[in-house]
Amino acid sequence: MIVDRKWVERNIGFDPVERPAPVSTFAFKAAASSADNEDLRREIIDFDSDATEGREFLAFTKATGLSGSENGSSSPAIRVIGNCTTWKPTARN
Repeated sequence: MIVDRKWVERNIGFDPVERPAPVSTFAFKAAASSADNEDLRREIIDFDSDATEGREFLAFTKATGLSGSENGSSSPAIRVIGNCTTWKPTARN
């Protein structure tokens, strides 16, 4: 799914260009200020919604109901990095 800034603001609760996510929400800190695709890929791989960064990201957003799993977890499944929005796939049993 491709999303734009308005979708992110409506569904996640912030405009990623006007008010980017704080560095504290990044597992791979270099990705917070980088446009390098490798840094963004590393962030996608390293990001854990149950880790400190994931909890910081959820606290930063106004998002509710974005579930990281089907087991009732309240972890965010969508992650906004700069102008790039990523989806964190979940394991299915």
